[in-house]
Amino acid sequence: MFKEACDKHAPFKTITIGRKTNAPRKPWVTPSIVKSIRKKHKLYIAYRTSNFDEVHAKKYKKYRNILGTVLKNAKRMYYSKLFDDNKNDSGKTWKTINELLNGGNVSKKNTEVEKLVMSSNSGGKIVQSEKDIANSFNDFFVNIGPKLAEAIPAGSGNHMTYLSSQNDNSLTWVPVTAIEIYIYLQALDNRKAHGFDNLPIRMLKDAAHIISKPLSYIFNLSLENGVFPDFLKTAKVTPIYKKGSKEEPGNYRPISVLPIVAKIFEKIVNKRLIEFLDLHNILYKHQYGFHKKYSTKLSVINLVNSLLRSVDEGKPTLGIFIDFQKAFDTINHQILLNKLDFYGIRGKALQWCKSYLSNRSQVICYKETISSKKNIKCGVPQGSVLGPTLFLVYINDLPNSTPFFNFRLFADDSNIFHTFDVSQKEIDMNFINIHLGKIQAWCHSNKLTINLKKKLAT
Repeated sequence: MFKEACDKHAPFKTITIGRKTNAPRKPWVTPSIVKSIRKKHKLYIAYRTSNFDEVHAKKYKKYRNILGTVLKNAKRMYYSKLFDDNKNDSGKTWKTINELLNGGNVSKKNTEVEKLVMSSNSGGKIVQSEKDIANSFNDFFVNIGPKLAEAIPAGSGNHMTYLSSQNDNSLTWVPVTAIEIYIYLQALDNRKAHGFDNLPIRMLKDAAHIISKPLSYIFNLSLENGVFPDFLKTAKVTPIYKKGSKEEPGNYRPISVLPIVAKIFEKIVNKRLIEFLDLHNILYKHQYGFHKKYSTKLSVINLVNSLLRSVDEGKPTLGIFIDFQKAFDTINHQILLNKLDFYGIRGKALQWCKSYLSNRSQVICYKETISSKKNIKCGVPQGSVLGPTLFLVYINDLPNSTPFFNFRLFADDSNIFHTFDVSQKEIDMNFINIHLGKIQAWCHSNKLTINLKKKLAT
C-alpha cells in the first residue's frame, strides 16, 4: 500500500540535468577559478584571431601556465583537506584514494562492459545485449555457491560431532515496538541505495511516524508465525568490476542491496539474536568479526601481545592465515539450522530462520536493465544485516576441530597459531600436517573450502 501511494504521488521520473555555465567543474574549482578559465579562453580566441602573432601568444601562454599551477595547487589542497577530515574514517579515505586513482569515474568505469564470455562449460558463449549480459551475470552469481559446494568432498565425520556444550535455554522473541522501528527508520542514511522495491529511504523516513505502527504489527505477526515475508527476500545486485578481463564474469564483485524494510526488520532480529548469544557466551571468545565490542584493532593487540610473550620466553610460534573460498555463498542451510537449534534457537524462532533463508531470489541491475529473477539455493544473504551473524554461528565450532592450534577468527578469515616449547629442538611437520588435516576434515563436514589461490603465509 505504501509503495502504491509513493508511485501515485511521487513517481520516478527520468530527467536530464544540464551543467550551468557558471558552475564549478570539479570540487576544487571555485567560481573565481572559473572566471580565470573563461579569461584564458578569451586570450586563446584573441591569440587565434590575431593570426598567432608573438605578442598574443606570449600573453596567452603565460596566463595558461599560471592558471595550470593554480589548478594543481587547488586540487592538492582540496584532497589534503579531505584526507585530514576523514583520517578516522577508513571507508571515506579509501573512497578518496579510489577516486584519485580512477579519475572520479569509479562506478561508470566498473560497470561498463561490451560483452561477456561465459565459461567453457557453456561452450564459451558470447553475450552482448544488455538483457543477455544481465541474465548471464545472474546465472553466474547464483551458481557460484552450489558449484563450490558440489566440488567439496564428503566429510567422513558428521558436522554435529564438533559441537560441544549444548545450550538448554531457548530464544524467545521480544515483541517489536513502533518506537523501535521509528528510531531505526530515522537513523537511515538518505544516500544509501534502495532495493528492488524502489522505495527511497527519504520517503520511508518522512512517513516513519505513520508506518511504524503497521510495520510493528507485520513484524510481530511474522515472528509469531515463523514466516519471513517473501516480498522482502529479493536482492538487487550490481556487478562491480575488480580486475582482469572485463569479459569474464568472474572478475566482477556482486554488490547486493536488499529492500530497506527488510534491513530494518533484520536489525531488530539481529539485536535480539546477538543479545541471546552473548547472554549464554555462545560465540567463540576470539571471534572478532561482526561482534559488538570486538574489532580488528582488538584482534591485532591480542595477537601481538601473545607473540611478544612467546618471543620473550624464547618460544617459536607458527602462524598460518587461512581464507575460506566464497564462504558466505556456500553455507549449507540445513547444517546452519542444526547448529542454531543446538545453540538454543528453537521452535518458532528456528522456523522463522528457516523461512528467512528459503525461497530467496535476486536480480541483476546492469545499466538500465533488470535481469529475470533467479532463486538462491545456498549461502547467507549478501548485503544483509542478519547474514554475518548467522555465519558466525556456522563457523563457531571451527576451533573444536583440533586442540593443537590457537584460533583467531575474523568472520571468514581464520588465523591459526601454535607456540612450541623452548626445549623442542626440531619441528615435526608431519605432526603439524595431521592437525591441518583435521581442520580440512571440519571444512569438508561443513561444506566449506579453503581458498588455495591465496598463498598461506607462515
